[in-house]
Amino acid sequence: MPVTPFMFLDLPEVSVTPGPQWSEAINVALGSEGTGVSGHDHSSGKGVPVPSSGLNINADLDFQQWPAINLESTKYVTQTAEPDGTHLTYFLADDFYVVDGNGNSVRITENGAISAASFGGITGLVPPASASFATDTFTWLYDTDKYALMATGPLIIRRSGETSPQPVILTPPASLAASYTLTFPPALPASNAYVYSNAGGALGFSTTAIASSVDTAAIQPLAVTRAKQAAVGQQISSSSGTYSTSSASFTAITNLTVTITTTGRPVVVGTRSANASGSSFFSYSAGSLASERTGTIRLRDSLSATSYLSEVIVKLENNSIAYAPSTILSGILSLSAGTYTFVVDAECTSGTSPSLSAFGVVLYAYEL
Repeated sequence: MPVTPFMFLDLPEVSVTPGPQWSEAINVALGSEGTGVSGHDHSSGKGVPVPSSGLNINADLDFQQWPAINLESTKYVTQTAEPDGTHLTYFLADDFYVVDGNGNSVRITENGAISAASFGGITGLVPPASASFATDTFTWLYDTDKYALMATGPLIIRRSGETSPQPVILTPPASLAASYTLTFPPALPASNAYVYSNAGGALGFSTTAIASSVDTAAIQPLAVTRAKQAAVGQQISSSSGTYSTSSASFTAITNLTVTITTTGRPVVVGTRSANASGSSFFSYSAGSLASERTGTIRLRDSLSATSYLSEVIVKLENNSIAYAPSTILSGILSLSAGTYTFVVDAECTSGTSPSLSAFGVVLYAYEL
């Protein structure tokens, strides 16, 4: 009897195989005992393998916990939304994702590269931006050969190549009204120098100068003078206005009092004009000019009613009025750190209907 090529079944020959033998061969071929045609499953020796064109998969394909082996590759359909389930892989918007056992969707690729977010790396770092390390230097670029900005908290600096337990920490102030930029000088100074900044934050060097402006090509310094430095802790009283007294005992001149808190440096105290024109003065007048008449002005510490720092006697001889400049009182004191108050007193020493006056005078105090 002939044998089939794929299932190796013995088939009876027409007009040759006798009846009983024919029936037995048919029964075996059809698989009356679970073999033959009834037992074929397209495995080796049990039928022709089913080709891809013979499959019409229209539901989940269950591998029954067996691995898919000998795959050359897998090809996905891009999803428009994250699929439901766990232990999945899929593509969404052209990037590859894995869903773990807790349902977390982890992005594996981003913009044509491995997603940094998937392993805690730098997000957004796609070519031509790069971060690299060579020898002992990290390099950060936002484009080819273009160094990137870095936003960070306080910057901790240690010496390169050393185990330095004590760093230098660069930090911005706690309260900052607006951001600003400091630009370093274009070169080191030829000798020891001071660092200064213009209003735009450009730094420069000078041994004896500050700058009103800094040109990175050529720094133009201005000489430092005492007038260009702020007095330390300077205090200035209000103007005396037009003040007069006829008192025969010392009386404080209106407004001529200042209080200063010192750090222990020498203190300068004095009087001057209240306005830029300098048209201010002290004056004294009295009748009966047959003899000399005097008025007294003095500068003193408010804690002492008897001792004084500076005193001026304004004399009347053959004139009806005598004058003294507003700058006539001044003194330099060596004081320990503390708070001090100074006042200016006036007294009409002698004369008929005397009057000692102050016109547009202020009292000042500052540390050297």
